[in-house]
Amino acid sequence: MQVRRQRVMIQWTNRAGYTFLVPALAILAFVYAYPMAKVIEFSLRHRGTGVWTALDNYQRLLGDPIFWQALWNNVGLFFLIPILVVLSLVFSSLLYERIRGWQVYRFFIFLPYMIPVVVTGIAFGYILQYRGLVNRVLDFAGLGGLRQDWLGDPHLAFFTVGGVIVWRELGLGIVLFLARLMQVPGELYESARIDGAGWWQTLYYVTVPQLSTVILFYTSVMMIQLFSWVFNYIFVLTRGGPGFTTYVSEFYIYQRAFSYDEIGVASACSFVVVLLVAVGLSGLFSLLRRVEIFE
Repeated sequence: MQVRRQRVMIQWTNRAGYTFLVPALAILAFVYAYPMAKVIEFSLRHRGTGVWTALDNYQRLLGDPIFWQALWNNVGLFFLIPILVVLSLVFSSLLYERIRGWQVYRFFIFLPYMIPVVVTGIAFGYILQYRGLVNRVLDFAGLGGLRQDWLGDPHLAFFTVGGVIVWRELGLGIVLFLARLMQVPGELYESARIDGAGWWQTLYYVTVPQLSTVILFYTSVMMIQLFSWVFNYIFVLTRGGPGFTTYVSEFYIYQRAFSYDEIGVASACSFVVVLLVAVGLSGLFSLLRRVEIFE
């Protein structure tokens, strides 16, 4: 009898828990599912007449070389992820070891992440222009031959934008890694030192395995960030130029929707981007589950 009562209580508790989730799920459905459904609908209709066009907008999208250039630039930004991970590992390890002045370093390293992207873009727009601070410093140091139009040169603009992104986004990785390192038993590092491991060996054989889950989480966050949240950087710094060298999928969607009034093509591009991000994240989450199993 007692066991039966416990089972009934557990079933009631489970049902009550799902009941409490209903309002939150309804809000999520309204905020995410409904707009996504409208995007799919718009991608299948003609903007002006509302006539059903099936996959016509997708054919126009896939036949547009500017779209492929934007997509390629998004893929190119993924090369920033290993740079961010490695720098986050190094700096978080140094801060974990409490090097002299580590509190000050921690503050200044995380400070860029607290600055809004628009403010960051405007500031670097002035700093990196041809008569900006960077070139003036080079002139002052007698290195005037290295002066460049950092945001106006087609060969440099993409890498310059990437550098600005790394400068701002690095702080998040350092904070995440440092928070995880604070939970790692100090005995592991003491054992490594006793065994004669150097700093880089300790980083590779002790720190990296302990941070594997956090590294994958940070990678997934940055994957989303670099594929669908870099519009502010591009809009403020380069407007996709020079030419189309810094065009990304978000800026392509913005241009098609609001500059050319091609809502159907913009919606088709939005749906394609969502699919690509979903596929990439599913692979990362599968890898994350495997790491958790092995741990």
